[in-house]
Amino acid sequence: MGAKRAWLAAVVVALCSAAPSASLAARAARKKAASDLAASELVSAAQTLYDDLEYEQVATTAKAALERRDLTPDQRLKIFELQACALAIAGDPLAAEAPFRFILRSNPSYDLPASSPPQILRVLRKVQIEERALAEQLREQQRRALLQTLHIEGEVGPQVPGGEPLDLSFRLRDPRGAVGSLKVGYRRRGESDFSALALQRQQDGIWKGSIPAAWTASPAGFDLEYYLTTTSAEGESLLQRGSPEEPLSSRVEPGAVRDATPFYKTVWFWTLTGLAAAAVAGAGVVAYEQRPRLPQGDLPPYPLP
Repeated sequence: MGAKRAWLAAVVVALCSAAPSASLAARAARKKAASDLAASELVSAAQTLYDDLEYEQVATTAKAALERRDLTPDQRLKIFELQACALAIAGDPLAAEAPFRFILRSNPSYDLPASSPPQILRVLRKVQIEERALAEQLREQQRRALLQTLHIEGEVGPQVPGGEPLDLSFRLRDPRGAVGSLKVGYRRRGESDFSALALQRQQDGIWKGSIPAAWTASPAGFDLEYYLTTTSAEGESLLQRGSPEEPLSSRVEPGAVRDATPFYKTVWFWTLTGLAAAAVAGAGVVAYEQRPRLPQGDLPPYPLP
């Protein structure tokens, strides 16, 4: 160990550790001296002690450092890491869980290299499993509380005409604005798969969409099965009405798609007609300009009788 590291470790140990026989005045003097050290010096000292396998001194230095209010977030996490690792190696895994738990709640993706000592990794893996389970429980509680605030109003009528577009409209009560999409799954009864229609958000919580007329057309009619699903902007499933296993239903009456608009009433017919008329007129002008002309002579005009 270099002279500078040895000096820094010795200073911190002298300032932050107190023998049981030390007087109150001596302890106060050491505490005051420790407060004069920069936060970065305390972190460096804890790291130096850890590298030198002085695990008990690491715990003492870490405790003194965590009482400081001038630690940066990264410095605080580093102190917790050194404290947890030192406690785990020193044979106190239960005490090592608390600093690891603080780190994981600040940074859920935190991890240590696979080459770390097994005593440390055993404690860390245990805390990771517990924290993930707690986080999942919390998310589920929050989700259930959110579902209590959501409500869908509206339904497909008991009977709808076939061969016509099936316009859908639902009102969603969503006071927190948590819903990012509302979709309708639909199929004819007896089919295996559902088609999906994403409804469009309107004003006042209204969501609308339309199933094409060609899909509703049939000579004998059929039973429509459908269900509604809502998801958050992050894709998390929220409120659902009906389900693929227990869909809602409506009767679609027999009907064919109405005849298409006569061709002579369509915009494209009149557009082409206008272009054709313009082309004919243009050709007439060109033909007139290019017609044969009689040669000009010197004969005087001949009066007609």
